[in-house]
Amino acid sequence: MKNLIMFSFLLISLSGMAQVPDYFSNNPEWRVSLWVGAFGSCKQVDEYVEYINGDTLIDGKVYDKMYQRGYRYEVWIGPPPIHDCDFNRYYYNSLAAYVRQEGRKVYCLDTWFNEELLLYDFDLNVGDTLPLTDYCFTWGDMPVVVAVDSMLVAGEYRKVFETDYESFVGKYFYEGIGYGGGFLGNCSIFSEYPSYLHCYAVGGVTYLPELYAECELNVGVPEIETESAAYAYPNPVHDFMVLDTEFPLKNMFLNVYSATGRKTEVRYTRIDQQKYLVDFSGMRSGVYLLRITSDGRNQGQYKIVKR
Repeated sequence: MKNLIMFSFLLISLSGMAQVPDYFSNNPEWRVSLWVGAFGSCKQVDEYVEYINGDTLIDGKVYDKMYQRGYRYEVWIGPPPIHDCDFNRYYYNSLAAYVRQEGRKVYCLDTWFNEELLLYDFDLNVGDTLPLTDYCFTWGDMPVVVAVDSMLVAGEYRKVFETDYESFVGKYFYEGIGYGGGFLGNCSIFSEYPSYLHCYAVGGVTYLPELYAECELNVGVPEIETESAAYAYPNPVHDFMVLDTEFPLKNMFLNVYSATGRKTEVRYTRIDQQKYLVDFSGMRSGVYLLRITSDGRNQGQYKIVKR
């Protein structure tokens, strides 16, 4: 009986690893930084999140629409004196690509030439050479897979590929996630415009660089000047958080916003005149924006990490 149970468990495990995950379901998000050379020693910096929002039918094929939301600004990296760069933040939320999954391959649509291009091939084994794509090219031979491991993402197994290319970003790339430069980022560190993947989350839960790691996903939300200061602790929060305000607030409402903009009102209990116990026990793990309103006026907003 024990052998039968072990054999059944092994079959279930192998079956789970053999299934092809849906890379674009359950709200996957990639938090990315991109540095672009501008004029002189001014560098353009983009801080953004890649995410999926809806699909569309093009030439009989269904494509998921990948967007980028975030902000852009310029920084001076040259020697003193500091020259005039555009330090004002420019917020955006725009369509970045049409992507389509077919088995373990991912394609993107080049709308300029109306041509479908291979973006990723995750159906690789040890000894296979990575295919040359518009998003992944190197100076020299393409990397070769030297080892294949797996990781669990949202209840599904994903392949983790190790390559022999030391200059490859992070040397690893992940099934359904991409390289160290984000899903649409160039895989080579020799890129003129390198990008860096900070973290990857599904359904608000971070899986890279590690499970439940802090992942700033609200980069596309403009900062709003607040009427008063408040302190929220502990942060990260597990179940309950204390909100300490400068003065008593009347008719206070606490709303949290997910990275996709979903709004949820959270309950609180007054501890004393200026302290409130906020209940986060019903929230899923992830990064949220907590917004405080009193008598219809905004009293502050804060990034909250829920463990």
